[in-house]
Amino acid sequence: MSDVEEATISSWPRAAATLRADGTGEVVVNGVTQVIEADDLAAGRAKAQELLVHAAAQLGRALRFSVTEPDGHTWQLLAHPDGRIAVAGATSAENSPSAPSTSPAGGQPATAPAVSPAVEVATPPARGLRRPAVALAVGLAALLVAVATAGVSLGAVKASHDTAAAATREAADNAARMSRQVTDAQAQVKAAQTAQKTAEDKAAAAEQQAEKAEAAEKVARDRAADLTQQLAKAQAAAKKTSKSHTEKK
Repeated sequence: MSDVEEATISSWPRAAATLRADGTGEVVVNGVTQVIEADDLAAGRAKAQELLVHAAAQLGRALRFSVTEPDGHTWQLLAHPDGRIAVAGATSAENSPSAPSTSPAGGQPATAPAVSPAVEVATPPARGLRRPAVALAVGLAALLVAVATAGVSLGAVKASHDTAAAATREAADNAARMSRQVTDAQAQVKAAQTAQKTAEDKAAAAEQQAEKAEAAEKVARDRAADLTQQLAKAQAAAKKTSKSHTEKK
């Protein structure tokens, strides 16, 4: 990779790996931490490289990251989607102010972190002068990242929309079921009211019939009383007539 191509690689998202001698460590990409647990330092380093290459593949471009070794030395590297791990910056500290220190406090030259056999460590050529096209490339890279981020956001919005649509359908089904239950209850109430009115009408008719029967009974009693009086008068007249005939004889 040339210096101009490397200059177009965005520093976003921020990525860093921390390795420990016992094979444990962490990989942090854009604030998300992934814990490394391995049997030894070499296995832990291979796991960190795997996670960072996977992140680069998701971005679709090289990913800048730093790795801190158990001795405290920090390296600035690049992870490529094809599995390569390259040292970022120039070949020496003299011509690249961003290159990591290659001499630890003990005065012995520091060694770049080892990589797994399947990973290629590339040494970039000396940094050249930036050209006007670099700014355009950086802008395009930022646009691609923004589009990818927007794609993720749109996916989340679609998932939320689908969830809301499902909830709306469920609510509509519940409302329809409750409406049917209310309709059935109203029909039952109406039927009960009709039955009650029918019973009340029958009771009223029976009451009228009872009143008519009572009136007829009164008429019959009055008629019987009149007949009794007439019979008594007739008996009295007959008795009187009989007595008169007897006296004449």
